[in-house]
Amino acid sequence: MSEPADLDALAATFFAAAQAGEWSRFRSLLADDGVFVQHTAVGGGESADELTASSMRLVNSGLDLRYENFRRLATGRIVVDRHEVHLTRPDGRTASTDVCVVLEFDSDDKIARSDEYLDTAAFASLFS
Repeated sequence: MSEPADLDALAATFFAAAQAGEWSRFRSLLADDGVFVQHTAVGGGESADELTASSMRLVNSGLDLRYENFRRLATGRIVVDRHEVHLTRPDGRTASTDVCVVLEFDSDDKIARSDEYLDTAAFASLFS
């Protein structure tokens, strides 16, 4: 019998891959049949490929993405991750907000569902 996965470490790897733009590593952590929901968006969740593509578009748009001040709780197959997201435009304008992401892992230690909660209005000035 193998040791149980360190879900805290897997969550840390997930956010580190996003920040570093390591998209194959990011995608490898997601279950193929997973559902990924941003609760500020209209409509249902994204697939693993859609989440990867939308995350890539954000980072490739010229915005610098930084995560800071992680507070994480792992229990059972769930990780609740609270952190700050900082975005910086090439012209130096910045914006930040607190985010809460709930990650649910399947029995293969892949992220089968994520629910992301943030105030997108905090970033409005970067896109105007």
